[in-house]
Amino acid sequence: MSVQKGKILVVDDEQGIRELLISEFSKLGYGVLFAVNGEDAISKLQSEKAELIITDMNMPKLDGMDVLKYVKENSPESEVIIITGYAAVENVLEAMQNGAYGFIQKPFNIDELAALAEKAMEKTELKTLVSIYKDASRFFSYLNLKELLSVITAAAMKITHCSQAGVFLADGSGKLYLAFSQPDAAEQKKELENMPSYSFFSVSSDIYDKQKTEIEKAVSEIYADESKRAEPVFFDSDSAPEAYKSIFIPGIDVKSVVLYPMVLNEKVTGYLFMAKDSRVLPFSRADLKNISIVVSQISQAVYNAQTFERLEAAVPKQDAAESLSADEAL
Repeated sequence: MSVQKGKILVVDDEQGIRELLISEFSKLGYGVLFAVNGEDAISKLQSEKAELIITDMNMPKLDGMDVLKYVKENSPESEVIIITGYAAVENVLEAMQNGAYGFIQKPFNIDELAALAEKAMEKTELKTLVSIYKDASRFFSYLNLKELLSVITAAAMKITHCSQAGVFLADGSGKLYLAFSQPDAAEQKKELENMPSYSFFSVSSDIYDKQKTEIEKAVSEIYADESKRAEPVFFDSDSAPEAYKSIFIPGIDVKSVVLYPMVLNEKVTGYLFMAKDSRVLPFSRADLKNISIVVSQISQAVYNAQTFERLEAAVPKQDAAESLSADEAL
């Protein structure tokens, strides 16, 4: 599975410009989405996050300024570069005041635009890291394991914009079980017949249990191999290793998968599982880097919650034992 550098959304109503930018940025290793106007761009951004948006200023319906304002309101970590056929001073000032990273005039030099895009992506990465650390700091305030896993999977979906996230934990016998998935698999199972099959657990109820069993089996096999258990696993459905093909059963739309080990004191304690469907681009290099940063904090937070639950469960037993000792002493 080739990993892309990051995601760029190209927005232009001129087909020639769109195709040029898609081709050039794809060659540079980026994942490239495209939209034919501002309205289309906003629709795309509602289901897929892009680190950088390169948009034409003048378009029918919603224009580049509308796209810029939407991005800054809904994805402030992302940067926007405006392209225009005429760089009127008032347009430049308004765009910069609304948070545009840069402004470039047609006809443009593709190398100059690529250099500007790279700098914009670096700024996006820094802002994203700040946001990730803020999210991760909340993990340690949860001692209820289920609540914590809900927060963790929601954070993973926010960071990578994946369609499914789950946490697998060891059961003490060397096997892994699905401790939690987002959306919540247990809750979804009640309404599966009315749900689209865009994730591993949003499938028809007659194959739900089989799907869950196949994934738990595949993850347990990875965990059982000491030479591989601490290595991240990522692949597309059309290039999945033979050992993992069984998890892509008919009835689901899953394009790419990441399985990231949770390691504490050099011991693998579980895995963070993420999947994307075919509606969005596969996982990027930025996605994997961001998850690698936060997963160590996830491991410690999960250990803290598990320890707290064990101690909490032990208190009534200790109270009962002390009460029995007191009765015997009488």
